[in-house]
Amino acid sequence: MNKKILGSFEAKGNQLIVSDPCYPVECAIDHEDDFAWVLEPVKSGEWEATIFEGLDVSVSKLMACHIDFEPSSEWIEIGKDIGVDSAMAGIFDASVYGRDESIPYDVKNIYDIEMDEEGLKYYVACADIVASSDYEAGIVAGGTVSMSGIGDGYYPVFVQYNDKDEIIAVLLEFYIEDEEE
Repeated sequence: MNKKILGSFEAKGNQLIVSDPCYPVECAIDHEDDFAWVLEPVKSGEWEATIFEGLDVSVSKLMACHIDFEPSSEWIEIGKDIGVDSAMAGIFDASVYGRDESIPYDVKNIYDIEMDEEGLKYYVACADIVASSDYEAGIVAGGTVSMSGIGDGYYPVFVQYNDKDEIIAVLLEFYIEDEEE
């Protein structure tokens, strides 16, 4: 499995959202549809994003870790999967996620998505990053986003904690390859 570091982003508060960027922030907050989740408390500060590619060179895992932490091999599944409908998923600072004003530049809009609602500029920025990246992943304002490996579906979310019970690492697992392959 190949590991590729994407870069870093800042978590300003104590919440991260794990979601398909096509969903509005309300999906994570109200839990009506269980497509996205707010994770808290998280350690604020700089987080580094990494992808892991499978044998077929698609993204099999997306991980974000606080820069002051080296993740172990012991992950805790939160017991809630995220739903993916746009073949993308990410880990985002809750204070930035889905807010068009956090994208101060003109998006390319590679897929010619109609941006007629709040939050769609943020979604289009995510789509542009994934489409134009050699790794099918990258850093967006306040987070990281990647292709969801095998596409749409439901995917488990894992975390790690520090000694203050703050979340300091988050992992989205898109599929597990057979060890024998």
